[in-house]
Amino acid sequence: MGVVLALDLGTTLGFAVGQPGAVPHSGAVKLKKDKQSRNVSFGNLISWLNAQMIGAKPDIVVVEAPLALQAFAKLGGQDVVQVTYGFHAIAAGLAQRHGIRFEEVHVGTVRKHFLGRSNLGDRESTKAAVVARCHLLGYMAKDRTSDNQGDALAVWDWAVATLLRSPPKELHLFGEKPASKGVEW
Repeated sequence: MGVVLALDLGTTLGFAVGQPGAVPHSGAVKLKKDKQSRNVSFGNLISWLNAQMIGAKPDIVVVEAPLALQAFAKLGGQDVVQVTYGFHAIAAGLAQRHGIRFEEVHVGTVRKHFLGRSNLGDRESTKAAVVARCHLLGYMAKDRTSDNQGDALAVWDWAVATLLRSPPKELHLFGEKPASKGVEW
């Protein structure tokens, strides 16, 4: 089984890293202060990702795919486009440099896997549902509420189930265990 590094790319970076069958290490890292240039966040992302790729030795890096360009008109225009695509280019380039498989997945695909639906109405409700699901699965402590961390954990869960096809060792909803024989996942 491989190590998956899942990322929710943004100026607050959500991450989850771990092997299938274990609770991944996860969190959120602020890549720049509010008034700092986007270039600070680019440099910090390069440094952080390089350290992760050397230390955690992931076999695959999975990120939420960037939105289509049309969607950025509502989100702040050119600066947001440059930051978003800059982060994706950095992640893809570093993965290539380290010889690590790189995959992008649409956020709707991840949420459909993780929540059973791609959205729950508005953005806040959907993000809250992702965090609640992370709490339910034991991925995040109940006092942690970062939607960036939650989104990265959802991507990690999708990658483990879909790309690595690894069944869970424990089914957290009712504390049950999956059958060891006779069930095909």
